[in-house]
Amino acid sequence: MYREARENLSNRPWRVDDLNEFAEAWLSNYDKSQKREQYKVPYRRAMIFVDNAGADVVLGMLPLARELLKGGCDVVLAANTLPAINDITCSELQGLVSKASEICPIIKAARSAAVSAQRTNLGKVPPPLGVMPRSSSATSLKHLSEFK
Repeated sequence: MYREARENLSNRPWRVDDLNEFAEAWLSNYDKSQKREQYKVPYRRAMIFVDNAGADVVLGMLPLARELLKGGCDVVLAANTLPAINDITCSELQGLVSKASEICPIIKAARSAAVSAQRTNLGKVPPPLGVMPRSSSATSLKHLSEFK
């Protein structure tokens, strides 16, 4: 499935192509002498919109989220509430993350912290430390992505 998808990709540069900048930012703190667990990603919070179901989530988005978590980044996974063709829904994503947390201690720790934070904040995802809310809706994607 992935081999076929890779064969059908158009050549770079793509219409929106920030891959080089992303790779440079991601690898700027990488030191080969350090253990991977000590690697620090250059982001405080990442929002990943997960739309396709199946292998895209399991082999793509969850490993990316795990690497960001390992580097000390807060990760927000977002999905549609209602299903569309081949899309994962929010409730399905929650179940998948719950199952993944049973076998991955990194995802388990992040999920536990998220559940605790949501309970403390009346079901809302809190902003990162040092960021004050700009609106009354802490559940909006715009709010979660804003940093002062």
